[in-house]
Amino acid sequence: MSPILLIAGASVRAAAWSAARAGYLPVAADRFGDADLSSLAQATRLDSYPDDLVDWLKSAPMAPWLYTGALENRPELVDCMAQQRELLGNSGDVLRHVRDPLAVSKTLGTTDMKAPLVSLNTQDAFPDQFWLKKPIRSAGGFRICPYRQNGEPLGDFYLQQRIDGMSCSAVCVAASGQAALLGATEQLIGADWTGAHGFVYCGSVGPLELSAFHRDRFERLANLFANRFRLQGLFGIDAILTESEVWPVEINPRYTASMEILERSLGISCIACHVQACQRGVLPDTQKHQAQPHPNDQGRENRQCRAWGKAILYAERTLTANAEFHQRVRSAADTQPWPLVADIPLEGTQIPIGAPITTVFAVADQHQSVLTALRHRADEVKGWLSTEYQSFE
Repeated sequence: MSPILLIAGASVRAAAWSAARAGYLPVAADRFGDADLSSLAQATRLDSYPDDLVDWLKSAPMAPWLYTGALENRPELVDCMAQQRELLGNSGDVLRHVRDPLAVSKTLGTTDMKAPLVSLNTQDAFPDQFWLKKPIRSAGGFRICPYRQNGEPLGDFYLQQRIDGMSCSAVCVAASGQAALLGATEQLIGADWTGAHGFVYCGSVGPLELSAFHRDRFERLANLFANRFRLQGLFGIDAILTESEVWPVEINPRYTASMEILERSLGISCIACHVQACQRGVLPDTQKHQAQPHPNDQGRENRQCRAWGKAILYAERTLTANAEFHQRVRSAADTQPWPLVADIPLEGTQIPIGAPITTVFAVADQHQSVLTALRHRADEVKGWLSTEYQSFE
């Protein structure tokens, strides 16, 4: 019988799939209870998320648990749940420090690595700098906006220097004060063709081909954070990549949204790496993790490694996942070994403006081709919500 693994978070479908590929039987709880999660795992949709998580965990099987986003912003809740079941991941004490932007900035200040300026005081917002106003309890880029330098109180926000460059995310695993870098992806931020706006995260493309310098920078950052903050298991480093530097902007101490792109390109289970690191203190052998050819390339000569992409589609008007839409999305998702559509709302689900509709995937030979394919697939799926649509090729 497969060992059980409990998974909790706002959306846990990707982590549950990763756990299943590693040979675990996922038992899951999140805000959505999507159809493809329910078909894979014993899934519970929580009406009062995250307040219902403690009761859910008490009634769940006796097994270890892990969390996805954005429970890193609820350290008290994480500690309460950790009293009920074995936690595979970072405790509330670790979260309080690693999610403190001033603590991260101070840690980086002890090194020769660059970091954006941060402040909790508007008086520190030098006029010659561009600043972002970011929520201390951030998630998915929501509520981030440019700071207008009008002197208004920050409240539950802080200021971070805005850096121009590529938004990316590195995937890391920590154990015993050390870390391994699995790879990095470009982040799609506020792409209007997904229905997202501003600084909202709406997808990833990867793996990025990092230069020796950038890879070294990410590895140094990963080991620094693992050591200083006593991180355990999977974590992501959101950063701005420029030609001459890696500027870390945030640490996400859990399974992140970009990880399934590396799982598809490397043919691995990040959850397997997470469990090994947390339970045995073993880091993955990164030399074994190289980009894999797409399954359709098997048997061909000169097989090429592929770039993968995902895009989260957001509702630009109030929608209903009617029977026709649900059927077509389920059909598109029924592709092996990697579905082309995921996070499938249950039939009849009401989707309010600004909420995620579903997630689409694409694979191609080059980065730009992936983006083109994602836009095409996004248009198809959005067409299924109207009277005109096209089927997948």
